[in-house]
Amino acid sequence: LEAVRSGEARLLRAEQVMAKDLAAAREAAAGVQRQEEAAAASAVSWQTQAEGLWAAEERLEGRVAQLLLEEGEARADCEATRRLVDTLRKEVRTLQDGLAMTEAFHGGAEIDRDEYEEEAAQLAAQLRA
Repeated sequence: LEAVRSGEARLLRAEQVMAKDLAAAREAAAGVQRQEEAAAASAVSWQTQAEGLWAAEERLEGRVAQLLLEEGEARADCEATRRLVDTLRKEVRTLQDGLAMTEAFHGGAEIDRDEYEEEAAQLAAQLRA
């Protein structure tokens, strides 16, 4: 009877140790579960941030393309303006030459001179504008 009681006591202690081990294993499993959930939440957060960065990159690429287009248009406008200025300068020179020739031909008639000066002034104003 004493041996049975001793065996039962050992079994009881072994069950208690196993119960403690089982509780510790369950707690460890719960800790692992919490870590997995935190890692999954972190992965979702990283994915969301990455998607936001990709969208920002696409917006920046679109803006750069727009700026390049605008730069090309501005260069074309500048070139057209430069050509217009050159043309207006040539016209002013032609008018000035015509004025000088008219003055020489007509002996400096004031009527023709006034017309040429007015037209030259208009072209010069366009040139400044």
